[in-house]
Amino acid sequence: RRLVTAKMKADVEKGLKDDDAAIEPEAGDDDEQWGGFDENEDVTNPNDEAYMSALNKLTAGGDVSQFLLGDGWDDDFDDLEDDYHSPIDNVDELHFVNDVLKEAYQREPEVYQQVQGALPAETVAACQQLFAAVDAQRSQAGPATPPAS
Repeated sequence: RRLVTAKMKADVEKGLKDDDAAIEPEAGDDDEQWGGFDENEDVTNPNDEAYMSALNKLTAGGDVSQFLLGDGWDDDFDDLEDDYHSPIDNVDELHFVNDVLKEAYQREPEVYQQVQGALPAETVAACQQLFAAVDAQRSQAGPATPPAS
């Protein structure tokens, strides 16, 4: 610690400050090896471009409420999402929930009835209507074919 203090004192006496020390590039230091951007080039990425596009639409008279709700900010990415296909793309969520709840009722009818009893009557009635619609859709569609192995 005394050596550091002595060195600092010697630098002060010489009139040197830490900021005065020049940073010299290393031998062979070449900007080309980094592959970066020139000073006059902008760094961009698709997320920034989509955000700026949304802001430009907003300042051009777009609806502020739609922007704040997240409506349309990612329109530029819709074409990217169309290329991706998932194994669950063809799953109808309403049919899935209907099947899960029917299975829950078959496995644990007492628990199912307790949960149903805790829900408001309007919610239970709405669910029953939705599930009746699912059953009607299925009866019109005919029997399901098992997936090929």
